Order: sequence, then C-alpha cells, then structure tokens
Amino acid sequence: MPILTTSGLCFFKAGEHATTSVSPFRNVSGSEFAVAIISGAEAYISSLARYNFVANYGSLNTQTRDILSEAVSNYAAAILISHDMSKFTSRVEAESMINLYMDNFNKQVEILKDKKVSDFLKSGTNQ
Repeated sequence: MPILTTSGLCFFKAGEHATTSVSPFRNVSGSEFAVAIISGAEAYISSLARYNFVANYGSLNTQTRDILSEAVSNYAAAILISHDMSKFTSRVEAESMINLYMDNFNKQVEILKDKKVSDFLKSGTNQ
C-alpha cells in the first residue's frame, strides 16, 4: 500500500486523459496498477536518497512528508501519462507534462539527497 502519497493525487496530476487511458486498471482508491507505480516510486526515492522514508514515515515532520508526497506523485503521474499518450490532444502535450513532472521530481530528490537539508527534514531542527 502506498504510504508517501495518494493515488488520487497521482491521477489528478496525470490529468483526465491519462486517467481514462488506464481506466481498466483503476479502482480509484487502490488499483493494483496505481499501487505498483506508487510503490515503485517510493522505493526509487528511498534508494536515491539512501534513506527508507516509507519505514520511517512516522518519524518524519510535515515538511518532509509534503516533499515526499509531491515527489512520488510527480513521478507516478509521469509514468501514468507515458503509459498511453494517445488520449492527449497531442503527443507534445503529454511529453510537456512528463517533462514538467520529471523536472520537479528531480529537484525534490536533490533536496532529499542533500545531507544538511536531509538532516533538517528528518529532525525538524537545524542542528
């Protein structure tokens, strides 16, 4: 089960065209398709940051949880969009959305990987 974000936020970011294209898999609150994408994104972020955010979620402060939710949902939305771009008004529209979400994702991961920022986000204090 996803911990760091909700499938609703991922589908919202992906847009109506992407949610339509994956509708056979969708059960809004917990489709296996969305769970697999979100769980993969969570594992990917934890691997990149070298910290298990999922296992330590209860100890994270609100700011960290918000950054993680944004990062996971950005990555998952990009995957959902790329799953089937045929429903978008153009391929350029879909690719622009993917580029935007992946750019934001990369910035958020860099924040999480930075040791000083990471220490602050994990503890909530400037040590």
